[in-house]
Amino acid sequence: MAEERPTVVTIVAIGNLIAALLCSCTALYEAATPLMMLTFRAASQQIAAQQRRQIQRLMQMRQKAKTPQERQLIDAQIANLKKVSLPDFSKVAEPFLTPSTRWGYLAFGVATLLINALLFISGVGLLWVKGWAWWCALIACALQIVRNLGMAAFNIFVVAPASAKAMEAMMAEMTKAMPPGAPAFPVMPISP
Repeated sequence: MAEERPTVVTIVAIGNLIAALLCSCTALYEAATPLMMLTFRAASQQIAAQQRRQIQRLMQMRQKAKTPQERQLIDAQIANLKKVSLPDFSKVAEPFLTPSTRWGYLAFGVATLLINALLFISGVGLLWVKGWAWWCALIACALQIVRNLGMAAFNIFVVAPASAKAMEAMMAEMTKAMPPGAPAFPVMPISP
C-alpha cells in the first residue's frame, strides 16, 4: 500500500518546484549580466562610430563646398547632428566587465542553478514521500542563506563601486555632449 502524503508535504513540494523554476530565471539573468554589458558596449561603440563617420563626411563635404552659402548650410547640418548625437556610453559598461565582476556573476549564477536543482529534486522527492527529500530541502535552504550572504557582499564590495564608476562615466559623457554654456544639470520644468 502506498504511503499517504500529508497536505503540508504536498504544499511544500509544490512550493519547492515553483521556487526552483522561478529562481532559475534569476540565475540565468545573473550569469548573463556580463554578456548583456558586452552587447551594450558594442552597440554604444557602433552608434558612436556611425555618428563620427557622419560628421567626418559632412566635414569633407564642407571642404569641397564652393560657396559660403554651401558652407553655412553644411555647418548648420554639422551643428544639428552634434546636437542630436548620443554620447558614447560604452564606458558605462566597462566597470561591469572586469574579471572579478564577470566571474562573480557567473559563480553566483551557477550556485543558484545548483541550489534550484536541489530544490527541484526535493520537491519531486516530497511528492513521492521520500525521506531524503527533506535533507535536500534543508541543504538547499542552508546553501541559499550562504549564497545570499555572498551575493550581498559581492553587491556591496564589487557591484556598488562598479555602478558608481559607471555613473561617473555616464555623467562625464553627457557633460561632454552638452553645448558650451549649458548648465551641467538642466532644470526640469515643474508643472503647476
